[in-house]
Parts: sequence; structure tokens; C-alpha cells
Amino acid sequence: PASSVHKKNLVKTCGECHPGASERLTEGTIHLAPSPDQDRKIYYLTLFYIAFIFVVVGSMVAHNLLDLRRKVKEHYEQRHARSHQVRFNANERLQHLILAVTFTLLAYTGFALKFPDTWWAWPIVGMDPTHAWRGRLHRWAAIVFTVLCVYHVGYILLTPRGRGQLRSMLPRGRDLKDAIQMVRHNLGHPVRRPRLARYTYVEKLEYWALAWGTVIMVVTGAVLVFENISLKYLPKWLIDAATVVHYYEAILATLAILIWHLYFTVFDPEHYPMNWSMKHGRTHEEREDEEDPTAPGPPPQR
Repeated sequence: PASSVHKKNLVKTCGECHPGASERLTEGTIHLAPSPDQDRKIYYLTLFYIAFIFVVVGSMVAHNLLDLRRKVKEHYEQRHARSHQVRFNANERLQHLILAVTFTLLAYTGFALKFPDTWWAWPIVGMDPTHAWRGRLHRWAAIVFTVLCVYHVGYILLTPRGRGQLRSMLPRGRDLKDAIQMVRHNLGHPVRRPRLARYTYVEKLEYWALAWGTVIMVVTGAVLVFENISLKYLPKWLIDAATVVHYYEAILATLAILIWHLYFTVFDPEHYPMNWSMKHGRTHEEREDEEDPTAPGPPPQR
């Protein structure tokens, strides 16, 4: 009982570095050792996320391999972009650029904390073993990312152009039909390739997955950044859960970008070596022929 790490003394001991830590701190294990017998919530949460990542990423890999196989077999040739309908205006392209930069910084600086001894983490960790610079860069990128998300919500709700883009991105029954028909087509079944809408099921899946992941990352990140406040009002296991979710959600988001997004914007034979619509804002020639002109979309740009 005289030990500083005895359960009765933990609030005082931990309070030296975490002012305001309450009695709820003792409800969780200080040094985690997740197992079916100890820290069970964290143990099963970890198992769930590992299985979830395998299912989601495995489905992405299978879908993209089928798509790539079919398109290579049919010898699609790269088409040059031509000036027809504006797909993304300058505002939307700038949002995408900021998103790409901040996401990359967040992923790099976040994984550098988890794997500080790897060769790719050396430029930011090797010269500052205290992680102070890495932490500042990660938090500033998170602030810019969050501000961008708030701005984007205002853009799609408060501007005519944004509301039109949002209507185009809303899931519809035809998206599921298009996905099933595309998979059947790629498997070689005698079905025609679906006539895709302005934004396909591929783009809608990615957009709404980004929205879902953003909410999770912002909430869990806030719990970890404001650690002293969290320790005062939240049970310890919930903070441990936020750590697990933040880490595995980052893995899921990064793999989704590498496997799903890069395939359809870079390695897809229809666009290789790059889909330049985020540079000049206009539709791709082959893609435009496939788009359904009757699908709801944003007002035209003048």
C-alpha cells in the first residue's frame, strides 16, 4: 500500500503528470496487456479491427484485380482529356489538393510515432528523438484537415454548386446494380458494361468512407490530444479504445487510398499514367461517353 503504483495511490501518482486525473483512472489497466482474461474490451476491439481491415481491404483487392484483368484484356487505350463538361471547379480542386497534402502529412507523422526505428521515419524522428517536431507537425496538419472538413460541409450545404455535387454523390439503388453488373462483366459474363452515372459507385464509396473515417479520426484524435481532460471525465478503457481505433482506422484509410483511390486515378488502364481531372477540372473523353446525361448533377460552370 505504500507503493506509488498501488491502486489506491494511482490517482496521486498519475496526477503529477496528468493534473485532474480522477478515480476513474483506476478502472482500467495502466500498462495494457490485452487478452481474453485482462483488458477484454481492448482485446476484442483489436481483434474486430484486424478482421474488419482484412475483409474491407481484401474486397478492394479482389474488386480491383478483376477490374484490371478485364480492362487489360479488352486493350483499353489511354484517352486524352478534352474540354467538355466541367467536373471539378477551381474551389473543389483546391480542396482536394489541401486534403491530399494534409492526409499525407497525418499518415506519415502518425506512423512515424508508431514505427520510429524504420528507415522512412528517420527524416522526422532521427533528428529529434523527443518527437516534439513530429507531434507539432501532426497536430497542425490535423487542425488544417479539420478546418477543411468544416469548410467542405459548408460548401456542399450552403452553395448551389456544392448542393448539386452533394446530390450527385448521394447513394442510389442503381449504384448497387452498377457494382454487381461491373463485377459480372469483369468476370466475363455476357452482360454489357453498365452505363455509369456522373459519379460512379467507386467514387461514392470512397467519398462517404472518407466522411465516415474523418468523423472517427477527429473524435478519437481529440480524445488523445486533450488527454488530461479525457482522463478527468472518461474511463481509462475508453481512452485506450480511442487509441486503438485511431491507429487501426489510420491503417484502413491509408490502405484504401493506396489500393482503391490510386488504382482508379493512376493504374486504371483507362487513365494511366494519371487521371488529370483534378488538374484541369474536366471530364475524361472515355468516361464522358459512359456518363449518364440524365443523372442529377451540379449546375454547369460558366
